[in-house]
Amino acid sequence: MKQWPPGAYDQHLAEFGRIVFNFNTLEGGMKAILSKVSTDWSNPELRARNHILITNMGNMDITDALRTIVNEFNLLWQLSSETKKLILHCITTFDLTREYRNWYVHGLNAILSDGKNFFVGMQTFSARNRFAEHFLPVSLEDLTWFAGWCYEASHHIAEAHSFIAHDVGYDIGGQHALPEIWSLPDRLKKPVQYLLDNPLPPESSLA
Repeated sequence: MKQWPPGAYDQHLAEFGRIVFNFNTLEGGMKAILSKVSTDWSNPELRARNHILITNMGNMDITDALRTIVNEFNLLWQLSSETKKLILHCITTFDLTREYRNWYVHGLNAILSDGKNFFVGMQTFSARNRFAEHFLPVSLEDLTWFAGWCYEASHHIAEAHSFIAHDVGYDIGGQHALPEIWSLPDRLKKPVQYLLDNPLPPESSLA
């Protein structure tokens, strides 16, 4: 039985696995932050209710809820300005990484080679005001970079969670210094080709 994709792409697929794993860890860290600022963890019933509500939340639901808590009100405690700034930076980190992750995970649908190097083809379509194709060959180095960034981002979020939990009053032991605000990669910019800029001629002229 033939393997598909071919073995030459095993390293590419391994990096996709790292992307999925590390992004899932990042997502778990964001849910942990949300849980700490949205309920009283000293109350077992409230903690259980909070877990139930957060478990099935989508990525954008998580960041919308966090942003609202930071910007509008604090039912249980007053968040420090440092904690608010840190949470907002976590949101920016997660949103930026999510855009890349969706592109890499949902866009993969082709394998390419120039005879020496092997690439994967990322292709998606959008129809928001214009009908467009987004296509880009992605190298192993590109995939390795993003898998590494997902790990780095998840590490930053884990450190932020420890500080935020301690800052809002949870006894999680040890010292939890305020993390430095980390730098972020540029936002994803997909290539765009508008598919109807050169429409087909009228059907009558195709005879």
